[in-house]
Amino acid sequence: MFKRIFVVSIVIIAFLSLSYSIHSFANEEESKSTTIDYSGGLIDSKIGLKGIGVKSYDLKKDEITAATDNDDSTFQILERYDSGATRMDHLVWTLTDPSKIGYIRLKTDSPDSQINVYFLNSSNQILKTYTATVKDGTLEKLPEDISLVDVSKVAIHNRSNVDNQVFEFNVYPANYTEAPSTDEPSTDEPSTDEPSTDGPSTDEPSTDEPSTDEPSTDEPSTDEPSTDEPSTDEPVVESKNVLIRIQMDDGFEKEYTLTTKEAADFENWLSKRLNGEGKAIYTFNNKELKRTENLVYDQIIYYEITNL
Repeated sequence: MFKRIFVVSIVIIAFLSLSYSIHSFANEEESKSTTIDYSGGLIDSKIGLKGIGVKSYDLKKDEITAATDNDDSTFQILERYDSGATRMDHLVWTLTDPSKIGYIRLKTDSPDSQINVYFLNSSNQILKTYTATVKDGTLEKLPEDISLVDVSKVAIHNRSNVDNQVFEFNVYPANYTEAPSTDEPSTDEPSTDEPSTDGPSTDEPSTDEPSTDEPSTDEPSTDEPSTDEPSTDEPVVESKNVLIRIQMDDGFEKEYTLTTKEAADFENWLSKRLNGEGKAIYTFNNKELKRTENLVYDQIIYYEITNL
């Protein structure tokens, strides 16, 4: 009796162990099937640098590897935005050869954050800027104007007020083709429904009489054309905000949010300085940090204005 109970117990334990193993294996296979493959890009496993601004990339030696290792269980911290250029909120990678880029993949822990992608030449000049719209690793197609320029470096910049964990980032050439799905084709059998055997319709043709409505006798409208004079009001010019990014020769990058008039004033000052006129220093009112900042004309390398 006891021997029989012992044997039955062993059989039950073996069955439960086998069921657990099968279930675990199925979950593991399902997990593998949903993993995104980030490889095939231009910065596969490349070592990147972390910096505080565009030109400072070559000055910093903080090497990063976690964001391009094709393993989204690892991540690189991308510090939150700092208009005073003191936090290292940029990551940059140098391509093996100048390339035209048509796609990106980006995965972070903050889908609502603003991450800008910069496309630069070998002199660290920004050629194009793009704000990533998806951050779950999905392949994202870039606008055509970006895919037409030769890019030597790519960078991502955290424009949010929170730190981001960058799990993976990669860029792909303009002619990149995503690998086709390996899902098995459907094995559904074709339908074997028999054609309908209903007899022809026996509905009688309609016997409705043709309409006898008389044609309309309404007189044509005699309304006089409008004599209102066209409006002479001047168009209203809206004052919009823009973002101005200024690259200094010491590697620092200055950013200010200005009205279109303030941006125009800055450009007018630059034009005058090119002709040897005006003051050598331009003063900005940094509204975010509540302070004024003086920029020396001879220390400005370039600037970029972006509509907000």
